[in-house]
This record gives sequence, structure tokens and C-alpha cells, in this order.
Amino acid sequence: MEAIDEKIQTLQGQVEYEKMMPISNCASLAKMEIELASLYNRKGEKEKANQLLEDAKDAITDPMCPESREKRRVQNQLFYILGNTGGPQGISNPNMPQRVSIPIYIRFIGLIILMGGYGVIYLLGYLGIITNTILFDVLVFGVFMASLVLGGVIQRVYVRRSRLR
Repeated sequence: MEAIDEKIQTLQGQVEYEKMMPISNCASLAKMEIELASLYNRKGEKEKANQLLEDAKDAITDPMCPESREKRRVQNQLFYILGNTGGPQGISNPNMPQRVSIPIYIRFIGLIILMGGYGVIYLLGYLGIITNTILFDVLVFGVFMASLVLGGVIQRVYVRRSRLR
């Protein structure tokens, strides 16, 4: 607990210093306030954490804050935090896709196809149907590529269909 208090003190000093600097440091200020809010959350001070998140949102959405890649990254991070934790005013980023829970058999469908295909190839080789080693190697490579492609396609189709529902 003392380590968290030390981190909070250090970060609080840095935030106060950044607030005295010009507005061009708004992305780094918001990032520090988000980190400070997470420390306050771990400490159990939810109101202080929510206030810091609100301050970070004000800093990053300030019209005087210049556009940059860092600003957009911090802004997306802040919208994710506020949107998924029910933060102040329940702000969420409409451009951020909602996370879809994928069932385990869909998640590992590529591995299932791979193991099933290798099993069939082994069985065909064991029964003497496949006697040529070049054909065996080509089939192994083909099953491997098919498992990669089909696994990815099946997962994407599942995610798209579940988002449309």
C-alpha cells in the first residue's frame, strides 16, 4: 500500500507540473491522469479516480489541444475506459467495436481442422492408400494452409454475424 502511495505522490507532482506547462502537452497530461486514476482505483478511492478521468477527458477534448497520433491514442484509451466501466456520463466511442465472446470450438477451429486433417492423412498413409512421399508432403502442407485460412474465415464470419444480431 505504501508503494501505491509513493507512486500517487510522484505522479501527482508530475500532473501538477504538466498543468503549468503549455497546452501542447495535453496528451501526456491526460495519460498521466489516467494512470493516476488507475492508482486511486486500486487504492479504493473511486470518486477521486472518476474526477481524474473527467479531468483527463477535459484535457484531451480541449479545442486548443493539437491533433496528434498520441492524442488520438490517449483519447481512444479514455473512451474505452469511460465507456466500459460506466464512467462519468457513460461516454463511449461509437467507432470502437464491441467485444464479442467467441465460443471455444470457434476459437480453436483452425487447430481442430489441422489435427483432423493430419489424422486423416496419417490414416490414409497407414492403410496404404497414400504411398508416395511427395503426395504425403503436399497433403500435409495443404491441410496446414487450409487450417490457417478456414480458421480465420470461420472466426471472422462468426464475429460479424454476432455483431449484426
